[in-house]
Formats: sequence, C-alpha cells, structure tokens
Amino acid sequence: MKIEKLTYPMPPEYLKEVFKKSTAEFDLQFGTVFLEKGTRIPEKDWTRHDQTKIVYIVSGKTHLFIEKDPDFKQLVQSGDSFMVEKNEAHRGEVIADTQLIFVLFGKKELE
Repeated sequence: MKIEKLTYPMPPEYLKEVFKKSTAEFDLQFGTVFLEKGTRIPEKDWTRHDQTKIVYIVSGKTHLFIEKDPDFKQLVQSGDSFMVEKNEAHRGEVIADTQLIFVLFGKKELE
C-alpha cells in the first residue's frame, strides 16, 4: 500500500502525477492539476488522450469545449466532475484559479 497526501503543483508547473500503474492490459494515471485564471488548455487547438479521463473540480471555474460540437460550452466549477471519452478532442478556458483531480485509465496506445 502507498499513501500520498494530495498537493497541487505551483506555476510554472501545472500537473502533479500522484500514482501511476501500468500492466500489459491496463494503464492508470492519477494526479492533481492547478490552472491559473486566464489559462487556455491547451494553448492552441485541442487536446485528446488515448485513455478515458475523469476529472473532479476541487475549486475554481473553467469553461469546457468539445471539438465535435461547436455549440458546446459548459461551465464546471467546485464540486463538479466530468468524463472525457478516449480520443475526444476538448479544451478548457480557466475563468478562476482551478484545482482539480484527474484519473486517466485504459490501455495507452502511445508512449
């Protein structure tokens, strides 16, 4: 067993990996993120992962967008959670300093 206290990275870093587990069939990454107000993630275009992602917003506010639906704009804030499917292109615009917890799971296709 491994026990870790959750802490958040300080800028310029934004992501802290807490746990990582990899087997021949499955990969998992668990961590924390701190995003400053005014940040666009990613800086340009869209981001996508070759795993499913679950996010829990601990504090802050962020607008989420998905590429496949140009009209989609969702506010997520403290207490909200969301899931992004494998390879679903998405981005965020941070409207208040945000701390979140994330889990990426499923077999990674790329290293």
